[in-house]
Amino acid sequence: MHTQLPSSTLRNGQSFTGGLRVGRSPAAGDVVGALVCVAATIAAGVAAFIVSFGTSVCNESDTSQELVQLRLGYAVTGGVLTLFPTFFAVFAAKFRFVWMPWAVLAGIAALTTIVFVADAEVSAWCMF
Repeated sequence: MHTQLPSSTLRNGQSFTGGLRVGRSPAAGDVVGALVCVAATIAAGVAAFIVSFGTSVCNESDTSQELVQLRLGYAVTGGVLTLFPTFFAVFAAKFRFVWMPWAVLAGIAALTTIVFVADAEVSAWCMF
């Protein structure tokens, strides 16, 4: 006797979801990616503040060494920040999700890093 399977069940017993891939939701990946990128941006802002505060000088005329340290700190912080949307762009492309917004966000982060490094100035903050 031949039994008829329900229309929502495939021959191998897996359920048919109308074309959606079960277990790989692009919306969930985008939400997680957005939260991670927001947290990374906040952490990068804190790190940039710490770097700029750590390289500030008080009444010094030659700040070339501090400027190199400040630019290096900004470059490392921005580079790490750029890795997060780049990772999500590669992840989205691998699983055939929409990857272009993540690539644009990575480009914006890289451009912002370049601007921060180019415009870096050592502050002359003195406590006393």
